Amino acid sequence: MTDRLTWLAERQQGIGGSDVAPILGIPSYAGASSFQVYRSRTEEVRDDKETEAMYWGKIFEKPLIAEYGKRQGSPVTPNDSIVHHPDFPQLRGTVDAY
Repeated sequence: MTDRLTWLAERQQGIGGSDVAPILGIPSYAGASSFQVYRSRTEEVRDDKETEAMYWGKIFEKPLIAEYGKRQGSPVTPNDSIVHHPDFPQLRGTVDAY
């Protein structure tokens, strides 16, 4: 995976799935507001402190992906790069696995 600052800088170039609810004024699990999304795209990139949930998510992500593939009977490949729509590059997302 790219380092976190590089990932944050690339993420700044568009809007991802986690940004849609706050932009529309819908409460989200992250508790972000549309203004916070705006600030995250216009301010200098800085590494925010890793939360407990972020830590455990990184620890368990690959084993959970592998188990999902095993139970589904199809190969699942972990992924950690940002993808974007070919016609609308500002629409972005980080796909956990294919």
